[in-house]
Amino acid sequence: MVIKKIAYNTAWQVAGKTVTAGTALIYVFLLTRHLGTSGFGGFTTITTYLQFFGIIVDFGLTMIATQMLSIPNADEKKTFDNIFTLKVISAFFIFGPAVLIAWIATPYSLVIKIGITIASISFFINAVEQVFVGWYQKYLLVPKLVTAEMISRIAILAGMISVVTAGGGLIALMPVLILGSGTYLFFTIYFIKNRYRPELAFDKDVWKEIIKRSYPIALAIIFNLIYLKADTLILSFIKSQGEVGLYGAAFRVLEALVTVPMMYFGLMLPLFTHAWEKGDFILWRSLYQKTFDIASIFIIPLVLGGIVIAKPLMIMIAGMDFLVSADILKILLLALLGITASSLFGYLIVSMNTQKKTIWIYALIAALGLTFYLIFIPRYSFWAAAAITLAAETSVALLTFLAVWKKSKFIPNFKKCVASLIAGIIMLYILNSIDIHFIFKIIVGALIYTAALIILLRKHPKTIIQELVF
Repeated sequence: MVIKKIAYNTAWQVAGKTVTAGTALIYVFLLTRHLGTSGFGGFTTITTYLQFFGIIVDFGLTMIATQMLSIPNADEKKTFDNIFTLKVISAFFIFGPAVLIAWIATPYSLVIKIGITIASISFFINAVEQVFVGWYQKYLLVPKLVTAEMISRIAILAGMISVVTAGGGLIALMPVLILGSGTYLFFTIYFIKNRYRPELAFDKDVWKEIIKRSYPIALAIIFNLIYLKADTLILSFIKSQGEVGLYGAAFRVLEALVTVPMMYFGLMLPLFTHAWEKGDFILWRSLYQKTFDIASIFIIPLVLGGIVIAKPLMIMIAGMDFLVSADILKILLLALLGITASSLFGYLIVSMNTQKKTIWIYALIAALGLTFYLIFIPRYSFWAAAAITLAAETSVALLTFLAVWKKSKFIPNFKKCVASLIAGIIMLYILNSIDIHFIFKIIVGALIYTAALIILLRKHPKTIIQELVF
């Protein structure tokens, strides 16, 4: 029954994230054409700079909220109120200095500094609203959460269209981000008003427990942030905003694609945690296997198919001025495999409450990644940024996989993963040999991949679905 409910929530999630990803690509479509490479580079610099601090603000609290609410006999109201309070305070004391640093310690233009100041309000709201994700994931209320996000995305889209139509510049777009964040927060709270109303709480013992559980995740997130986002920041410091724009356009596509697996893993975390805490390792391994299989079946063809259509896709989304972004996207799509895998293993590590022992992985990759960024980005610009991101994410995926195996003594069956890879390669080979519009390539590729996968697994499609869902 629970697995069926997860399937229902996941279906909503996929539908919602499809709309979300679609609107995100429309944002890119509008902004790249309206702002050009340099203007879009400025937009990317503003949002990436604030994302850097926004991820630090998270402090692992979104994930910890889901984990702690899933512990048997937890005082949910008390726990969540304290997490909510800690999030609000940390957001205030991080975004304030972030704006100050932008003004006194960065080489950015006046326009970008003003943009950071205004947009920081949006990112403050985002930081507060993200903690509610744990509540929605715990009670499998994703349809409501998706609805709130879709409404906010529509609000942002309407705002952007208004600014573009009126001929507004980069600064005029910043209040639109505030509109979107405010809309999301309003509906996120409104949809659960009968279940929970946030209140400020300062329970010393609960704060100690929250910090004890979250600081290893926070450190891992900060280290992850360094090798995932530092490349764009370094580009913005030493290269032109045009180059930042080319890289940012490709990275926006990657961010749109990665949202679905991340949210799915978030849905599974309460089940992982509950099974592990109860000592039901058979169930935990079964959930691990199913999640691993589902991720393999959907992400592998997405990556391989994306490589085939990268060029026409980027031309359609951003225009001919961003043609170089297509080759950058091909590299980042390969990194999506590592991002997905490392995210899954990261959630499993949290469910086993062994995150302290894996901090060294993220610290090591962050140190190496930052070193290579500083050495090679000045020489090779966004090509180095994309290649190092790929290497870093692949390394983290392998090391976190080993960490999960060491603790659980379990290695998932790779049968469906290998079948997905072979089916994906068959799809890739055929798509490269036919010359049709890329939209039709997507349809044909999906049919080829599905047929090849069924043949390789030698099972009826209904049986495959039952193995994954039930």
